[in-house]
Order: sequence, then structure tokens, then C-alpha cells
Amino acid sequence: MTESGNPAISVVVPVHNHERYIYECVDSVLAQDGIPSLEVVVVDDGSTDRTPRILRAFGRRIRVIRQSRAGTAAALNRGFQTARAPYVCWLSSDDRFEPGKLSAQWQYMTAHPHLAMCYTSFHVIDRHGVRSYTVQSPYDPDRNRLYTLLLGGCFINGSTVMMRKDAFLEIGGLDPALVQGHDYDLWLRLLEQYDIGFLPEPLLSYRWHGANMSADPVANQYYSGLVIQRAARRRQSRAGGDRS
Repeated sequence: MTESGNPAISVVVPVHNHERYIYECVDSVLAQDGIPSLEVVVVDDGSTDRTPRILRAFGRRIRVIRQSRAGTAAALNRGFQTARAPYVCWLSSDDRFEPGKLSAQWQYMTAHPHLAMCYTSFHVIDRHGVRSYTVQSPYDPDRNRLYTLLLGGCFINGSTVMMRKDAFLEIGGLDPALVQGHDYDLWLRLLEQYDIGFLPEPLLSYRWHGANMSADPVANQYYSGLVIQRAARRRQSRAGGDRS
């Protein structure tokens, strides 16, 4: 589905050693329909398993960027910087898009051009792809209330998001220094400058297999706390600037 002209949507897939799931992941993107054109950019972040060989099976339908291991945030930044579409998404290499995901979000974003991004609810599946339950993500249309709600904990699944590329670049992208929580940090920084939207439909299958990065509660708590501390410092800085 990748075309010679500029695509409408670019989907970035960062991957490191996910030979078990990467084919299903990429195939779920290529199976999307109802959109004008699509670009799929896979950033292979130093895989040493069969991932590169599996990716070759997709041929010219995807663009593969290979780099030395640099982490998920750095891989996503590189993919988004090279993306050619005005709207960008990412998909974790062990997850899969539900049918119609990109079409629904593209129609929503083009109808609401002031939004920097939108996110959706999602299904949780096990390592075999069997659906376990559905998460109905919270939302508030008031930006300040949504920001306060998000400070209570990150409820936006990154693979459910569609963003305007210009907004992503404007706020400086993801912070590679954050091993975890780089997505949480991004949502808060976006909300400090832009409105974001929401589709209540579950349009992602998020795979929980026990080896997920977010499975470490100690690291989760540490990086979430660090992200919230950074947000507090930004608010204090803005308040000081308003008084001057």
C-alpha cells in the first residue's frame, strides 16, 4: 500500500528481537483499508534474532531502517523524523491493529484539524493472540481536566495514537533518556500545548505476554514519578514566566 507520492499516514514499528510477533504486527498494518495511502516504516533496533529475515518477506511494501541498539524512544524518533505523511502512528512490534483502526482515526483527525492527536480504547490479548478483556480508556474533552486526569497515571496506550507529525516535531519528540515512560512524558507535553481527541472504540489489540517493558512495577513507578516531577517543574517555570 506504500505509494510513490506522499502518503496520508505513516505507521512506525520499532522492533528489537520480536521474531515471534513481528509478522502479525506488520501484516495488521498492511491489511488496513479505507485510507488514501499508507507508509509503513519499520525501525529494526539492533535485532539479533530472525526479525530481519522475516521483514524481508514484506518486500517493497514496507521501508526498513536498521540501526544499532538505541532503545524504543530513539527508534521511534528516527522513524517519525523520516516519515513522509502528515499523520503518524506507531505500533509496538508485539501488538496488532484492529481492522478499520487507521481509517477511523484518519477521518476523525481530518475532521478536527486543531487536534494534535487522538487515542482509542483497546483490547488486551495473551501471547497466543486470544482476547482477555477490553480497556475502556478514560477521556475528558476539557484539556485542563484531561491533563489533571493523566497526572494520576498514564492511561493512553501509545499504539492507539494517531498524531500530527508537525505537533510531534514541535514539542521535540520522545526523550530517549527515559527508558520507560517516554510515551507518558510525550502525552503530557502535547497536552500542555494542544487539544487531543478520543475515539471510544477499541481499535488495538495490546499483547500482554509477561515480557512487556511495562511489566516491571518498580521501574514503572520510578519513571512515572520522574515524568510527573518534570511536568511539575514545567508548570512552575510557566507560572514564573506569567508573573514576570
